[in-house]
Amino acid sequence: MSRRPRLRAEEARRRIELAAIELFAERDPDSVSLADVGARVETTPQAVHYHYGSKAALREASLTRLIALITEALDALAHDLPSLTLSSLTDRAFQLAQDHPVAFRATLIELLRGDFADRLRHELRARQGSFFATATTQIVEAQRAGIVRPDASADLFGVAASLLLLITIGGSPDALPITPDNAHTVRARIREACRMILVSLLVEPDPLLR
Repeated sequence: MSRRPRLRAEEARRRIELAAIELFAERDPDSVSLADVGARVETTPQAVHYHYGSKAALREASLTRLIALITEALDALAHDLPSLTLSSLTDRAFQLAQDHPVAFRATLIELLRGDFADRLRHELRARQGSFFATATTQIVEAQRAGIVRPDASADLFGVAASLLLLITIGGSPDALPITPDNAHTVRARIREACRMILVSLLVEPDPLLR
């Protein structure tokens, strides 16, 4: 296959998987058909079937892409972790929710459906240089320095700091996308989630709660 057809095929799969992410979040996955996904991207169900072979395979591919989108978004936090305060963590999380409304909303919904949390946790741990890996290293260093409580595990930090930010954005998937009408409420709930994370982990959280 030449480079151009391969790129066209990759772009087609990207568009199909993003449409599937949206549809699986909007409705019960069992009620979504290949025709529904095809209609969302203005193509035929035969074209969708050509790329995936079955709805189950498309469902799997869409979850894989969703996890990639979320982990990439969380990676944006990694280089800021050493200097994060409650205010800056809230600002960054709020910005992520604004920048990735479909991915965050879909993640919130998928987290309520079963084993998606375990899958996301596994992917976070597997990504070298990711938010999880950076957070794990820094929490161990902070424990040695007496900043983070000794009983707070690195695993807890990586999972809780990632998933709590997702689960509590706006309090529910219906809060996304963020609009001028709900922005204040969403930011307040994100701030409270971030505050809970810091209070649960730090020996003396007060200096960061500003």
